[in-house]
Amino acid sequence: MTTPLADFAPDRLREWKRQHEARHRPGQLARPHGEPVGAPPPLAHAFVDRDDLHGRIAAGVTASPALTLVGAQGSGKTQVALRYLDRAADRYTFRYWVRGSSRATLTADVAALAALLGIDASAEAAVEDVARLVVATLEARPGWLLVLDDVRNPHDLLGLVPSQGGHVLITSANAGWFGLGATVAMPPLSPTQACDLIATAAPSIGDVDAAALADLCDFIPIAVAQATSDVAQTGAPPEAFLALLRSHRAKLMDRGSAAPHSTLAVSVDRTMAALTSSATALLRVLSLLAPTPFQLQPTGTAPGDEANPFASTLALEDAIGELRGYSLGERDGDSVTAHALIQDIVRLRMCRFGRRGGRGNPRRRRRVRATPGENRRTGRVAGVRGADPPRRGASRTSSWDAGGA
Repeated sequence: MTTPLADFAPDRLREWKRQHEARHRPGQLARPHGEPVGAPPPLAHAFVDRDDLHGRIAAGVTASPALTLVGAQGSGKTQVALRYLDRAADRYTFRYWVRGSSRATLTADVAALAALLGIDASAEAAVEDVARLVVATLEARPGWLLVLDDVRNPHDLLGLVPSQGGHVLITSANAGWFGLGATVAMPPLSPTQACDLIATAAPSIGDVDAAALADLCDFIPIAVAQATSDVAQTGAPPEAFLALLRSHRAKLMDRGSAAPHSTLAVSVDRTMAALTSSATALLRVLSLLAPTPFQLQPTGTAPGDEANPFASTLALEDAIGELRGYSLGERDGDSVTAHALIQDIVRLRMCRFGRRGGRGNPRRRRRVRATPGENRRTGRVAGVRGADPPRRGASRTSSWDAGGA
Protein backbone atom coordinates (compact mmCIF):
# COMPACT_ATOMS: atom_id res chain seq x y z
CA MET A 1 0.00 0.00 0.00
CA THR A 2 1.38 3.38 -0.99
CA THR A 3 1.55 6.10 1.68
CA PRO A 4 0.00 9.40 0.52
CA LEU A 5 2.58 12.14 0.00
CA ALA A 6 0.50 14.45 2.24
CA ASP A 7 1.56 12.36 5.25
CA PHE A 8 5.11 13.63 4.79
CA ALA A 9 4.18 17.29 4.92
CA PRO A 10 6.65 19.34 7.06
CA ASP A 11 4.06 20.23 9.71
CA ARG A 12 3.06 16.59 10.21
CA LEU A 13 6.67 15.49 10.39
CA ARG A 14 7.48 18.13 13.02
CA GLU A 15 4.44 17.07 15.08
CA TRP A 16 5.45 13.40 14.83
CA LYS A 17 9.00 14.29 15.96
CA ARG A 18 7.68 16.28 18.94
CA GLN A 19 5.42 13.47 20.09
CA HIS A 20 8.15 10.85 19.63
CA GLU A 21 10.63 12.88 21.72
CA ALA A 22 8.03 13.48 24.42
CA ARG A 23 7.27 9.75 24.70
CA HIS A 24 10.96 8.87 25.04
CA ARG A 25 12.06 11.77 27.21
CA PRO A 26 13.46 10.65 30.59
CA GLY A 27 10.94 11.42 33.31
CA GLN A 28 12.77 13.52 35.87
CA LEU A 29 11.65 16.45 37.98
CA ALA A 30 14.79 18.53 38.12
CA ARG A 31 18.47 18.31 38.93
CA PRO A 32 19.01 16.88 42.41
CA HIS A 33 19.21 19.61 45.01
CA GLY A 34 18.72 22.28 42.36
CA GLU A 35 17.19 25.70 42.80
CA PRO A 36 13.50 25.80 43.74
CA VAL A 37 11.17 26.05 40.76
CA GLY A 38 8.20 28.36 40.45
CA ALA A 39 7.92 31.99 41.51
CA PRO A 40 8.83 32.25 45.20
CA PRO A 41 8.78 35.81 46.58
CA PRO A 42 12.05 37.43 47.63
CA LEU A 43 13.48 36.77 51.06
CA ALA A 44 13.13 39.56 53.61
CA HIS A 45 16.27 41.59 54.22
CA ALA A 46 15.76 41.40 57.97
CA PHE A 47 14.90 37.98 59.28
CA VAL A 48 15.37 36.13 62.55
CA ASP A 49 15.58 32.36 62.68
CA ARG A 50 12.60 30.66 64.27
CA ASP A 51 14.13 27.27 64.85
CA ASP A 52 11.17 26.07 66.87
CA LEU A 53 8.89 26.45 63.84
CA HIS A 54 11.41 24.90 61.48
CA GLY A 55 11.54 21.76 63.61
CA ARG A 56 7.75 21.55 63.81
CA ILE A 57 7.45 21.92 60.03
CA ALA A 58 10.04 19.22 59.36
CA ALA A 59 8.22 16.82 61.68
CA GLY A 60 4.74 17.83 60.51
CA VAL A 61 5.23 17.35 56.76
CA THR A 62 6.60 13.87 57.46
CA ALA A 63 3.73 12.80 59.71
CA SER A 64 0.86 14.38 57.75
CA PRO A 65 -0.16 14.40 54.07
CA ALA A 66 -0.04 18.20 54.22
CA LEU A 67 0.92 20.75 56.86
CA THR A 68 -0.64 24.23 56.98
CA LEU A 69 0.91 27.30 58.62
CA VAL A 70 -1.99 29.45 59.82
CA GLY A 71 -1.63 33.06 60.91
CA ALA A 72 -2.69 36.66 60.35
CA GLN A 73 -1.29 38.87 57.62
CA GLY A 74 2.25 39.89 58.54
CA SER A 75 2.82 37.01 60.97
CA GLY A 76 5.70 35.67 58.89
CA LYS A 77 4.09 32.58 57.29
CA THR A 78 5.55 33.13 53.84
CA GLN A 79 9.03 33.96 55.13
CA VAL A 80 9.09 30.88 57.37
CA ALA A 81 8.01 28.74 54.40
CA LEU A 82 10.72 30.32 52.24
CA ARG A 83 13.36 29.55 54.86
CA TYR A 84 12.19 25.94 55.07
CA LEU A 85 12.27 25.71 51.27
CA ASP A 86 15.88 26.89 51.35
CA ARG A 87 17.06 24.84 54.31
CA ALA A 88 15.47 21.61 53.12
CA ALA A 89 17.38 21.52 49.81
CA ASP A 90 19.25 18.38 50.85
CA ARG A 91 16.05 16.52 51.71
CA TYR A 92 14.36 16.88 48.33
CA THR A 93 15.29 16.40 44.70
CA PHE A 94 12.60 18.84 43.61
CA ARG A 95 11.04 21.88 45.28
CA TYR A 96 8.25 23.92 43.74
CA TRP A 97 6.50 27.13 44.84
CA VAL A 98 2.81 27.52 44.00
CA ARG A 99 0.84 30.75 44.33
CA GLY A 100 -2.43 30.04 46.08
CA SER A 101 -4.35 33.32 46.11
CA SER A 102 -7.11 31.87 43.91
CA ARG A 103 -8.25 28.57 42.38
CA ALA A 104 -7.25 29.79 38.91
CA THR A 105 -3.73 30.70 40.03
CA LEU A 106 -3.30 27.41 41.89
CA THR A 107 -4.43 25.39 38.88
CA ALA A 108 -2.19 27.29 36.44
CA ASP A 109 0.92 26.92 38.62
CA VAL A 110 0.36 23.21 39.20
CA ALA A 111 -0.30 22.62 35.50
CA ALA A 112 2.96 24.41 34.67
CA LEU A 113 4.79 21.45 36.22
CA ALA A 114 3.79 19.27 33.28
CA ALA A 115 6.80 20.31 31.21
CA LEU A 116 9.24 19.52 34.03
CA LEU A 117 7.62 16.14 34.62
CA GLY A 118 7.85 15.18 30.94
CA ILE A 119 4.07 15.08 30.57
CA ASP A 120 2.96 15.42 26.97
CA ALA A 121 -0.10 17.67 27.20
CA SER A 122 -1.65 19.03 24.03
CA ALA A 123 -2.17 22.73 23.67
CA GLU A 124 -5.92 22.17 23.55
CA ALA A 125 -6.04 20.34 26.91
CA ALA A 126 -7.93 22.10 29.71
CA VAL A 127 -5.74 23.51 32.46
CA GLU A 128 -7.70 21.61 35.13
CA ASP A 129 -7.08 18.32 33.30
CA VAL A 130 -3.35 19.00 32.99
CA ALA A 131 -3.14 19.92 36.69
CA ARG A 132 -4.83 16.65 37.72
CA LEU A 133 -2.42 14.73 35.49
CA VAL A 134 0.48 16.46 37.25
CA VAL A 135 -0.92 15.49 40.65
CA ALA A 136 -1.26 11.84 39.56
CA THR A 137 2.32 11.85 38.29
CA LEU A 138 3.69 13.34 41.52
CA GLU A 139 1.90 10.70 43.58
CA ALA A 140 3.96 8.06 41.76
CA ARG A 141 7.31 9.79 42.32
CA PRO A 142 8.98 10.42 45.68
CA GLY A 143 11.33 13.14 46.86
CA TRP A 144 9.55 16.42 46.15
CA LEU A 145 8.27 19.40 48.16
CA LEU A 146 5.34 21.60 47.14
CA VAL A 147 4.75 24.91 48.92
CA LEU A 148 1.27 26.36 48.35
CA ASP A 149 1.42 29.96 49.53
CA ASP A 150 -1.43 32.21 50.66
CA VAL A 151 -4.30 29.79 50.10
CA ARG A 152 -7.57 31.47 51.09
CA ASN A 153 -9.98 28.52 51.09
CA PRO A 154 -9.37 24.78 51.57
CA HIS A 155 -11.95 24.11 48.83
CA ASP A 156 -9.63 25.78 46.30
CA LEU A 157 -7.23 22.84 46.71
CA LEU A 158 -9.72 20.16 45.70
CA GLY A 159 -7.92 17.74 43.38
CA LEU A 160 -4.68 19.76 43.43
CA VAL A 161 -2.85 18.26 46.44
CA PRO A 162 -1.01 14.96 45.98
CA SER A 163 -1.87 12.44 48.68
CA GLN A 164 1.50 10.65 48.64
CA GLY A 165 4.97 10.67 47.15
CA GLY A 166 6.32 13.86 48.70
CA HIS A 167 5.57 16.64 51.16
CA VAL A 168 3.10 19.54 50.95
CA LEU A 169 3.44 22.78 52.96
CA ILE A 170 0.58 25.30 52.86
CA THR A 171 0.33 28.84 54.23
CA SER A 172 -3.04 30.47 54.95
CA ALA A 173 -4.59 33.30 56.94
CA ASN A 174 -7.74 31.22 57.44
CA ALA A 175 -7.97 30.47 61.16
CA GLY A 176 -10.77 28.01 60.45
CA TRP A 177 -8.61 25.81 58.24
CA PHE A 178 -9.62 22.16 58.30
CA GLY A 179 -9.70 18.97 56.28
CA LEU A 180 -6.14 18.94 54.88
CA GLY A 181 -3.76 17.43 57.38
CA ALA A 182 -2.29 19.11 60.44
CA THR A 183 -2.05 22.84 61.16
CA VAL A 184 0.56 24.94 62.97
CA ALA A 185 -0.53 28.32 64.32
CA MET A 186 2.00 31.08 63.74
CA PRO A 187 2.94 32.56 67.13
CA PRO A 188 4.10 36.15 67.53
CA LEU A 189 7.80 36.76 67.93
CA SER A 190 9.22 36.10 71.34
CA PRO A 191 10.87 39.13 73.03
CA THR A 192 14.29 37.65 72.28
CA GLN A 193 13.45 37.00 68.62
CA ALA A 194 12.01 40.51 68.20
CA CYS A 195 15.13 42.12 69.69
CA ASP A 196 17.35 39.97 67.47
CA LEU A 197 15.34 41.07 64.42
CA ILE A 198 15.74 44.73 65.37
CA ALA A 199 19.48 44.27 65.94
CA THR A 200 19.99 42.92 62.41
CA ALA A 201 18.66 46.11 60.77
CA ALA A 202 19.36 48.78 63.40
CA PRO A 203 22.20 47.70 65.70
CA SER A 204 22.33 51.20 67.19
CA ILE A 205 19.09 50.56 69.11
CA GLY A 206 19.83 49.38 72.63
CA ASP A 207 18.20 46.39 74.29
CA VAL A 208 15.79 48.47 76.39
CA ASP A 209 14.59 50.56 73.44
CA ALA A 210 14.39 47.46 71.22
CA ALA A 211 12.14 45.74 73.77
CA ALA A 212 9.88 48.82 73.92
CA LEU A 213 9.75 49.02 70.11
CA ALA A 214 8.80 45.35 69.79
CA ASP A 215 6.08 45.72 72.42
CA LEU A 216 4.54 48.69 70.59
CA CYS A 217 4.50 46.55 67.43
CA ASP A 218 2.76 43.75 69.34
CA PHE A 219 5.62 41.43 68.33
CA ILE A 220 4.18 41.11 64.79
CA PRO A 221 7.14 40.37 62.47
CA ILE A 222 6.19 42.70 59.61
CA ALA A 223 5.36 45.54 62.02
CA VAL A 224 8.68 45.14 63.85
CA ALA A 225 10.50 45.10 60.50
CA GLN A 226 8.67 48.24 59.31
CA ALA A 227 9.42 50.22 62.46
CA THR A 228 13.05 49.11 62.48
CA SER A 229 13.39 50.08 58.82
CA ASP A 230 12.06 53.56 59.63
CA VAL A 231 14.62 54.00 62.41
CA ALA A 232 17.46 52.84 60.18
CA GLN A 233 16.36 55.05 57.27
CA THR A 234 15.68 58.25 59.18
CA GLY A 235 18.44 57.91 61.75
CA ALA A 236 16.06 59.23 64.41
CA PRO A 237 17.12 58.78 68.04
CA PRO A 238 15.37 55.70 69.44
CA GLU A 239 13.68 57.70 72.22
CA ALA A 240 12.22 60.19 69.76
CA PHE A 241 11.00 57.46 67.41
CA LEU A 242 9.37 55.54 70.27
CA ALA A 243 7.44 58.67 71.25
CA LEU A 244 6.34 59.08 67.63
CA LEU A 245 5.32 55.42 67.43
CA ARG A 246 3.19 55.71 70.58
CA SER A 247 1.21 58.63 69.20
CA HIS A 248 1.06 57.73 65.46
CA ARG A 249 1.36 53.95 65.35
CA ALA A 250 -1.20 53.30 62.61
CA LYS A 251 0.20 56.04 60.33
CA LEU A 252 3.72 54.66 60.67
CA MET A 253 2.50 51.17 59.85
CA ASP A 254 0.90 52.66 56.75
CA ARG A 255 3.92 54.48 55.40
CA GLY A 256 6.70 52.29 56.79
CA SER A 257 8.76 50.27 54.34
CA ALA A 258 9.79 46.67 54.78
CA ALA A 259 10.87 46.60 51.13
CA PRO A 260 10.60 44.59 49.01
CA HIS A 261 7.57 43.40 50.96
CA SER A 262 4.18 44.90 51.65
CA THR A 263 3.46 46.97 54.74
CA LEU A 264 1.09 45.77 57.44
CA ALA A 265 -1.48 48.43 56.48
CA VAL A 266 -1.42 47.34 52.83
CA SER A 267 -1.93 43.73 53.92
CA VAL A 268 -4.94 44.77 56.01
CA ASP A 269 -6.33 46.77 53.07
CA ARG A 270 -6.09 43.78 50.76
CA THR A 271 -7.82 41.57 53.29
CA MET A 272 -10.62 44.06 53.96
CA ALA A 273 -11.22 44.40 50.22
CA ALA A 274 -12.17 40.71 50.17
CA LEU A 275 -14.62 40.97 53.11
CA THR A 276 -18.37 41.19 52.75
CA SER A 277 -20.02 44.42 53.85
CA SER A 278 -21.36 42.72 56.98
CA ALA A 279 -17.92 41.49 58.09
CA THR A 280 -16.41 44.90 57.30
CA ALA A 281 -19.04 46.55 59.48
CA LEU A 282 -18.31 44.20 62.38
CA LEU A 283 -14.58 44.87 62.09
CA ARG A 284 -15.24 48.61 62.24
CA VAL A 285 -17.38 48.21 65.34
CA LEU A 286 -14.66 46.13 67.03
CA SER A 287 -12.03 48.72 66.08
CA LEU A 288 -13.91 51.36 68.08
CA LEU A 289 -13.86 49.24 71.25
CA ALA A 290 -11.01 48.55 73.63
CA PRO A 291 -8.75 45.62 72.57
CA THR A 292 -10.39 43.32 75.10
CA PRO A 293 -12.96 40.53 74.50
CA PHE A 294 -16.61 41.61 74.25
CA GLN A 295 -19.73 39.48 74.18
CA LEU A 296 -21.78 40.20 71.06
CA GLN A 297 -25.50 39.64 70.60
CA PRO A 298 -27.91 40.31 67.70
CA THR A 299 -30.23 43.30 68.00
CA GLY A 300 -32.52 42.79 65.01
CA THR A 301 -32.63 44.69 61.77
CA ALA A 302 -34.36 47.67 60.26
CA PRO A 303 -35.21 48.63 56.65
CA GLY A 304 -32.00 49.41 54.76
CA ASP A 305 -29.88 47.53 57.31
CA GLU A 306 -29.24 44.39 55.26
CA ALA A 307 -25.47 44.63 55.85
CA ASN A 308 -25.92 44.93 59.62
CA PRO A 309 -23.95 42.06 61.25
CA PHE A 310 -26.19 42.32 64.33
CA ALA A 311 -29.39 41.74 62.32
CA SER A 312 -29.67 38.10 63.42
CA THR A 313 -27.72 35.33 65.11
CA LEU A 314 -26.90 33.83 61.70
CA ALA A 315 -25.66 37.16 60.33
CA LEU A 316 -23.48 37.69 63.40
CA GLU A 317 -22.00 34.19 63.24
CA ASP A 318 -21.28 34.58 59.53
CA ALA A 319 -19.50 37.89 60.11
CA ILE A 320 -17.43 36.49 63.00
CA GLY A 321 -16.53 33.43 60.96
CA GLU A 322 -15.38 35.61 58.09
CA LEU A 323 -13.13 37.70 60.33
CA ARG A 324 -11.64 34.52 61.77
CA GLY A 325 -11.19 33.23 58.25
CA TYR A 326 -8.76 36.10 57.62
CA SER A 327 -7.29 36.12 61.15
CA LEU A 328 -8.68 39.63 61.74
CA GLY A 329 -10.56 38.64 64.89
CA GLU A 330 -10.18 36.16 67.71
CA ARG A 331 -12.93 34.32 69.52
CA ASP A 332 -13.07 32.81 72.99
CA GLY A 333 -16.49 31.30 73.63
CA ASP A 334 -19.06 34.07 73.24
CA SER A 335 -16.43 36.83 73.30
CA VAL A 336 -14.78 38.40 70.25
CA THR A 337 -11.86 40.77 69.98
CA ALA A 338 -9.71 42.34 67.28
CA HIS A 339 -5.96 42.79 67.43
CA ALA A 340 -4.97 46.21 68.82
CA LEU A 341 -2.70 47.09 65.89
CA ILE A 342 -5.37 46.03 63.39
CA GLN A 343 -7.85 48.25 65.25
CA ASP A 344 -5.52 51.24 64.85
CA ILE A 345 -5.24 50.73 61.09
CA VAL A 346 -9.00 50.24 60.60
CA ARG A 347 -9.74 53.43 62.59
CA LEU A 348 -7.23 55.30 60.45
CA ARG A 349 -9.02 54.12 57.32
CA MET A 350 -12.39 55.17 58.76
CA CYS A 351 -11.05 58.66 59.50
CA ARG A 352 -9.67 59.02 55.99
CA PHE A 353 -13.00 58.01 54.49
CA GLY A 354 -14.71 60.59 56.69
CA ARG A 355 -12.44 63.32 55.37
CA ARG A 356 -13.09 62.25 51.76
CA GLY A 357 -16.82 62.10 52.24
CA GLY A 358 -19.23 64.88 51.55
CA ARG A 359 -22.67 65.68 50.19
CA GLY A 360 -21.52 64.78 46.72
CA ASN A 361 -20.41 61.30 47.75
CA PRO A 362 -23.33 58.80 47.48
CA ARG A 363 -21.61 56.34 49.80
CA ARG A 364 -21.38 59.08 52.41
CA ARG A 365 -25.13 59.70 52.19
CA ARG A 366 -25.87 56.00 52.75
CA ARG A 367 -24.25 55.92 56.16
CA VAL A 368 -26.09 54.47 59.14
CA ARG A 369 -25.20 54.15 62.77
CA ALA A 370 -21.98 52.15 63.09
CA THR A 371 -23.20 50.56 66.30
CA PRO A 372 -26.78 49.32 65.94
CA GLY A 373 -28.93 50.00 68.96
CA GLU A 374 -26.65 52.73 70.31
CA ASN A 375 -28.29 55.00 72.85
CA ARG A 376 -27.42 58.52 71.72
CA ARG A 377 -27.80 59.90 75.24
CA THR A 378 -25.65 57.37 77.12
CA GLY A 379 -23.45 56.24 74.24
CA ARG A 380 -23.89 52.56 75.18
CA VAL A 381 -24.21 49.87 72.54
CA ALA A 382 -27.06 47.39 72.61
CA GLY A 383 -25.24 44.88 70.40
CA VAL A 384 -22.16 44.69 72.61
CA ARG A 385 -22.38 43.62 76.23
CA GLY A 386 -20.24 45.64 78.58
CA ALA A 387 -19.15 48.11 75.92
CA ASP A 388 -18.13 51.52 77.17
CA PRO A 389 -19.20 54.71 75.39
CA PRO A 390 -16.95 55.60 72.44
CA ARG A 391 -13.76 57.39 73.35
CA ARG A 392 -13.64 61.17 73.10
CA GLY A 393 -13.03 62.14 69.50
CA ALA A 394 -14.06 58.76 68.09
CA SER A 395 -16.63 58.88 65.33
CA ARG A 396 -20.05 57.38 66.14
CA THR A 397 -21.00 56.89 62.51
CA SER A 398 -19.62 54.99 59.55
CA SER A 399 -20.83 53.56 56.28
CA TRP A 400 -21.80 49.90 56.35
CA ASP A 401 -20.66 49.24 52.80
CA ALA A 402 -17.19 47.78 52.17
CA GLY A 403 -16.24 50.68 49.92
CA GLY A 404 -15.96 53.02 52.89
CA ALA A 405 -12.86 51.37 54.31
